Amino acid sequence: MKWLRNMTIEYLLNEDGTSFQPEITGMLVMVEPQICPVESKKCSTSENWFFGCNCWKGFRALGECKMRPCQLFRHFVENGPESLTNFANAEFYEEKYRILMDYLMTPISRALCECPGMIGASITCARKYDGTLFQLTGLDRTSFDNVVSHTDWKTLKTVLLGLVEAGCGERNGKDCVTEFSNIITLAGTVMDNFYKGEDVCLSVIRFEEEFEEYYEVIGSFDIESRKIKAYANRLADAT
Repeated sequence: MKWLRNMTIEYLLNEDGTSFQPEITGMLVMVEPQICPVESKKCSTSENWFFGCNCWKGFRALGECKMRPCQLFRHFVENGPESLTNFANAEFYEEKYRILMDYLMTPISRALCECPGMIGASITCARKYDGTLFQLTGLDRTSFDNVVSHTDWKTLKTVLLGLVEAGCGERNGKDCVTEFSNIITLAGTVMDNFYKGEDVCLSVIRFEEEFEEYYEVIGSFDIESRKIKAYANRLADAT
C-alpha cells in the first residue's frame, strides 16, 4: 500500500494535492473524447483511435448503458484529487480501504449491477481490438496479443457475471454493494491490528505465514508465460 501512496503523490497529484499534475490533466483531456464520444451513427477508426470501432459498437449496443463508462470516467476525474489526497494522508489501512472503495470499487460495482452488459462489451474491446493506439504510440502489441490469446474469455465472462449477480441487489434488507464495501474495509482493520502487533481475531498475525505465501505467489506470477489456471492452482496450493 505504501508504493501506491508514493505513486499517488509523486506521479498523479500536484504539490498541494488540489489537482492532477499537468501531464495527467493533459492525458485526461485527450482521452475524454474517446470515452465520451459525440453521438454518431458511424464509427471512424481515426476518431476512435483509443478503443477502436469494435469496442464502440459493443457499447453502443447497450442502449442507455452506453454512457456509463463516460459517467464513471467523469466521476474519477472530478473526485480524483480530493479522494487521492485523502488516501495519501490517511494514517490507517481501514481509512485507506474505505476511501478506495468509495472512490473506485463502489461506483464500478453499481455501474455493473445496473449495466452487466458492460462486461461482454469490455471483453469485445480486448478480444477484437482494432484501435490504433499501438501504431500511434509506437508500442509493441505483442504482450497484449499474448494475453488476449491465452485468456479463456468465455470462462472469465461467466465468472464476472456470476460475481455481479451475487454482489448486486439486496439480501435480508441490506444493500449487497455496501456490505461488500464494508467487508473490504474490515480487511483494512485486520491489517491495522497486524501492524500494531495485536494478536486478536481480526489480525494477520493469526495466519502470517500463509499470508506471506500468498504474496509470494502473486508477486511471482508472469501473465505472459503462465495461464490463469496455473495461477489459480498455485494460489490453491498456498492455502
